[in-house]
Amino acid sequence: MKRVCESSADRITDLPADVIQRILVFLPIKDAAKTSILSRKWRHQWLSIPQLVFDNGFAQLKSDFEARSKLIMLSVYRTLLVHDGPITKFELSVLGLEFCDEIEHIVRYLSSKGVQDLKLSCSSPNPSTGGYKIHTSLFSALNLKSLNLNSCVFTPPTWFVGFSKLTNLKLVDAALPDGFFVDFLPKCPMLECLEVIECSGHSDKLEIAAPFLKSFNLEAYFMEICFKHAPLLSVVALHLSEADTPDMVPLFASLPALQEFHVNYDFLRVSLVHHILYPTVAYFA
Repeated sequence: MKRVCESSADRITDLPADVIQRILVFLPIKDAAKTSILSRKWRHQWLSIPQLVFDNGFAQLKSDFEARSKLIMLSVYRTLLVHDGPITKFELSVLGLEFCDEIEHIVRYLSSKGVQDLKLSCSSPNPSTGGYKIHTSLFSALNLKSLNLNSCVFTPPTWFVGFSKLTNLKLVDAALPDGFFVDFLPKCPMLECLEVIECSGHSDKLEIAAPFLKSFNLEAYFMEICFKHAPLLSVVALHLSEADTPDMVPLFASLPALQEFHVNYDFLRVSLVHHILYPTVAYFA
């Protein structure tokens, strides 16, 4: 039995560093840290994993939200303090976590670490202000490929040149500047998936110009929707209130690649227009 255990330990120790990193990426961060006891070679491997996820599983939900939030932020800080190497993915999405100054510092830090996939989901301590304001350093993170933000004030600075690599953007309950779609989207030329959920602050007119956009999900109030240049857009989901009355005919006419259209109201009118224009496209309620 002793020889079997020693043999197994040797096989774990002898794994190449890139294989060890690959294993650690698939583990929750707490479990990844525990692998440091396996052998001397594994001791510091978890300190350089490129993907850091702090979610509800990491937080271990408790009733004392204030104490839990402080402990979570302390753990995140400690992890970043000892981390060595690039961070390609970072997620902080814990139920009940409120925005604090530490999160602003984290955004600054990640912007200098080449982050590619960023998700921040926390609530504002003062919802009347429209959420926490995203620090301008985020807009210098030019390696971003996926951005998911919740309950924030999303205002790009005047010097913002664009996210040339961004392919996925999701904004939930965010305060957007007037003319956001007209001004911001052209600066993200590679965007493929766009979700705008219950956001505020933009104008009633929605214009989408995104040459590589394939999927679009909207839950907001708009009186006019116009796809100026979206030749690859194949999936559109509109979740509108009964008071919204956008003209659907020009919308369909501007989407030559449309395959799926989802809408949450006025089923008969939308489906008839849809099938008259594109008989091969299926309608999903």
